[in-house]
Amino acid sequence: MRRDVDIPLMALAGGRELPQLDQGDLVIEVLDPEQAVVHAEVAAAGFHAPVEAFLGLMTPAVLRRSGVRTYVGKIEGEPVATGVGVCLANHIGIFNVATLPAYRRHGYGAAITGRAVRDGLDRGARWAWLQATRDGYRIYEKLGFGTLESWECWIAT
Repeated sequence: MRRDVDIPLMALAGGRELPQLDQGDLVIEVLDPEQAVVHAEVAAAGFHAPVEAFLGLMTPAVLRRSGVRTYVGKIEGEPVATGVGVCLANHIGIFNVATLPAYRRHGYGAAITGRAVRDGLDRGARWAWLQATRDGYRIYEKLGFGTLESWECWIAT
């Protein structure tokens, strides 16, 4: 095995004001559970991963669970960004935030994250957490997230 990257665990304490984000023409919608494939396709393309991995992970049954919301950001009606918020007890976990490569560097991932965090806080969460990728780390810092710790990631060789 070889050590690949460190994965930061980041948190945002409740009561912290998220910066106002200019999301341009991005329209953010909450997906119905039956639209799980939309999330899977955008997430897979954004992470350069097989769509089957996301289809098996984020099924309609998972999206019907209490506290789970899946978001899609659209430009001119076309899905370009996605993310998932899971609100449990006093926290909101943010997962699978991804933007299609052709639409990066416009703040769409930050907008999806901000929406999921705000929705979680509105539903009673007092803090938010996520695991950051190398590409997303600075975005989450700008939103006010701080690193709690980093986890080593190892890959079989």
